Amino acid sequence: MVYRKISEDLKNRAIILYYQGLIPDDISKLLGISNRSLSRWRSNQAAYGSVIPPPMYRSGRLRILDAEQVLSVSEQLERAPELYLDEIQDWIALTMQSVISRSALAELIQDAGFSYKMLHKAAAERDEACGWSSETGLTTM
Repeated sequence: MVYRKISEDLKNRAIILYYQGLIPDDISKLLGISNRSLSRWRSNQAAYGSVIPPPMYRSGRLRILDAEQVLSVSEQLERAPELYLDEIQDWIALTMQSVISRSALAELIQDAGFSYKMLHKAAAERDEACGWSSETGLTTM
């Protein structure tokens, strides 16, 4: 059968028919559902007390930095866009007592909406404001 959204009410009715003694094949033909769906709903009913299982929580590896720490990194990049990844790593290690790899840090910076071009431009503007010429490499005071 083709995948389709089946209401909770129909699932409950199928379970009631099963407990009233109808054969699963008859229930499947009557309601237009598969035997496998009926079996899954019965096991959900037995395990969770409902034909619909509880929501699955997101699994996977926990994030290295929480949202507040990511905000701090973003603010640090706005203040000092000329920092290299290893310098940002050191700053994170000292201020947040967290160790983060360069690749994870680069991904975090990209996810925060920063790009190399944006950081390079901000750093160049900062250098010109301080008297540093990016073309000659000389300080003009």
